[in-house]
Amino acid sequence: MNKNILYNINFPEDLKKIKLENLDKLAEDIREFLIYSISKTGGHLASNLGVVDITLAMHYVFDSPKDKFVFDVGHQCYTHKILTGRKKLFNNLRKSGGLSGFPKPSESMHDAFIAGHSSTSISAAYGMDAGYRLQKKDMHSVVLIGDGAFTGGMPFEALNNIGRDDNSNVIIIFNNNDMSISPNVGSFAKYITGIRSKESYLKIKKSLENILGSSKYLGPKIKNTLSNSKNLIKDMVYHGNFFEDMGLNYIGPIDGHNISHLVNILNYAKQVKKPIVIHIETTKGKGYEYAEQDPVLFHGIPKFDKITGDPDISSCDSFSVIVGKEIKSMADKNPKICGITAAMTLGTGLQFLKEYHPDRFFDVGIAEQHGTTFCGGLSSSGMIPIFCVYSTFLQRGFDQLIHDICIDKKKVIFAVDRAGIVGDDGETHQGIFDVSYSLMIPNITIFSPSNYQECKDCLNFAVDNINSPVIIRYPKGSEGKRNESIKNQDRSINYTYINNNHNILVVCYGRIFDNVLKAYKLLFEQGVSISILKIIKLKPVEDEILNIICKYKKVFFFEEGIQSGGLGEHILYKSFEIGFRNFYKIIAIKDIFIEQGDINFLFKKLGFDAESICKTILNKEK
Repeated sequence: MNKNILYNINFPEDLKKIKLENLDKLAEDIREFLIYSISKTGGHLASNLGVVDITLAMHYVFDSPKDKFVFDVGHQCYTHKILTGRKKLFNNLRKSGGLSGFPKPSESMHDAFIAGHSSTSISAAYGMDAGYRLQKKDMHSVVLIGDGAFTGGMPFEALNNIGRDDNSNVIIIFNNNDMSISPNVGSFAKYITGIRSKESYLKIKKSLENILGSSKYLGPKIKNTLSNSKNLIKDMVYHGNFFEDMGLNYIGPIDGHNISHLVNILNYAKQVKKPIVIHIETTKGKGYEYAEQDPVLFHGIPKFDKITGDPDISSCDSFSVIVGKEIKSMADKNPKICGITAAMTLGTGLQFLKEYHPDRFFDVGIAEQHGTTFCGGLSSSGMIPIFCVYSTFLQRGFDQLIHDICIDKKKVIFAVDRAGIVGDDGETHQGIFDVSYSLMIPNITIFSPSNYQECKDCLNFAVDNINSPVIIRYPKGSEGKRNESIKNQDRSINYTYINNNHNILVVCYGRIFDNVLKAYKLLFEQGVSISILKIIKLKPVEDEILNIICKYKKVFFFEEGIQSGGLGEHILYKSFEIGFRNFYKIIAIKDIFIEQGDINFLFKKLGFDAESICKTILNKEK
């Protein structure tokens, strides 16, 4: 790439040396940099291209890290990272030891708050603002939140508090691009789309505010009359405004790609000293034709050809696609089956159900709490809801899972996608907690299939045979190579048992089974024979599983999840209760969060690859 304005920009203070009229050229440079860089590494492209201009304006007006920038979700923070000393690290974006794809305070003092999940920004920024005011520190909390985040509930909870605090200094930049990952849903999205700037209203309102604020000679009755006139004008010309009704000042909508205008507006907001919403309109994927045409594909994309826009992906199926197709197939035969997603239609494979049975497809927006209880309501009416949700996002509906689903044994099936290590998205997205937190909940059945056929079998079994809550968890990506040639296999919907040795037993579940089978062959070549117990139904634990474990002198339990409260500990306790006193070793994720990185690399680091499994077993044999 040729040297450009961006070449000389490394930190926010460098940006402030640039003339305002040159920021448009800098925005072009940044978009070129993002397209080139992400084409090599993969990452969130469309969302970042859309906010280049507003991010430049934010850094041009405010002083990071003294002023705090809080990004909602955080996948649109790449320009912020470029401007805060991390431009040269983009060749390692989302790689192990490299640059995180989300704001990460441990990575930079300019990242004010971690953000990988949606709808948290206003609450965090208001908390910062309140804390700094208590300490009498002069700073601003600036939020960049998209309309997609408003399909969740937390922004409304935050606004309910912030709107009554006239001393708050929070500036909320509301980025309206009509998109989450998929197009937005819900009445608020329709409301926002309908808002139009009325110049006549803004001018009249400003004049009335000046009169009311400055005149010492108007009596109370006249002031009340003028104030009521101002509200009447707003209602007649502007038809009301949600943010102002909540007690916040409001400006907009304005062009989110007009940098000089954005700078002027932010400078004004900086002086207001009251909570304010700046409503901007942007184009997701701005500046790259392919991303503008298909912002869903380019929201989070693997490496791609910059010239053609073609992503570097194979045409093979994935667990998400297989599950989505099976749900559609089951719905063809069973009119009670419904599919629910929290703004992840394509990500969870529910596009097939949406196409063929749109009346039984529900996108609840980024609202996992509501989605979980909504499923409970569907179940109460006699329907069979299947909630397709990522493991990391099901955490957001934890209370509802307990209170609204499990206590009353509602027949709701949770198809938990991206269970286990997900790789590039890092700590905020690793699906390593769902087994631990769901095992402790009464009245729930948990399956963890390791291949496509098991996934389909578990879905059908849950629909046909279980009248209480069910979790079916499966990993990101595709299934491993099948190993039908291995002998002595005992299979059921509950487990697969390969019995070749009455001394060493390896226990596992999910996709680690593929690596255990590879280790099985490697060990056999070295003269060591092992038995394998792959558990499919994790809860309730079958007596046969405990009886098998108690036959062995050495048990190795490999678990792609957090060890504390995990299945390994759960089964150890149950085995101990019935008399097991032999060697038992759990290889699971210790008391840590897992950073971003390639899945295979992380598996090796955690001891889950075939070679590490062999080493663990052989070290005990010596």
